[in-house]
Parts: sequence; structure tokens; C-alpha cells
Amino acid sequence: MDKTGVERRHIRVRWWRDDAKTYRQIARFRWRWSAGSRIFLWSRPFGTTDVPVVIGHYTLSGEPHSLSERVVCVDYNAAKADNPLYARIQEPGPRRAVTGTFVCKPNASCRHPAG
Repeated sequence: MDKTGVERRHIRVRWWRDDAKTYRQIARFRWRWSAGSRIFLWSRPFGTTDVPVVIGHYTLSGEPHSLSERVVCVDYNAAKADNPLYARIQEPGPRRAVTGTFVCKPNASCRHPAG
């Protein structure tokens, strides 16, 4: 079940989590099903990438930050009026890692995100 009590049969995964060992750790929501913490991933279900990846549509919460060395999300619940959509300015240099700064529309009430 998800946080609202709806039974789910599919999960949205945090595929960027290199450290995930169980389905509970890779699930995008708080999993109330206690057995989920004991179902181990047989292998890393997703390949790695050699280039930075920018994602959206995950409606994350909290301060914008890099999700891993090569993955950054720019959607921190931007569908709500008080939450801006962010962009990431990539610094010049090697393109194998996410570097740079989060920015949002001028005059928007941006949080002060981590680099």
C-alpha cells in the first residue's frame, strides 16, 4: 500500500540508487508492506550511464540536489503553484558527472538548493 492507503501492484523505482539491495529501498514511495524489505533485487535492474541524465516528472520533495553522480531531477513538485520548476546549469568540463547549479525562473520563490 502507498501512503494514502491505495494498494499498488506496480512501483515507480529510483533506478539511480546504486546502493539499493531490496525492492523497498528502490521503491519511490514508502512501502507499508513489510515483506517488501525482504525481497532482494536479483541484479542491478538498470544499466549505468556514462553521461549526465536530467529527469523530471518525479515530483520530489525537499531541496533540489543531485540524486547520484550522474542523475539530477528538476521537478520538485512543480505542479503546485508554490513550487518552481528548476533547471540545472552544467559547468564546463568533463560530461561524465553532474556539476553546476540549480536555478529557477526569476522572481520565483526558489529554495536555496544544494549545488
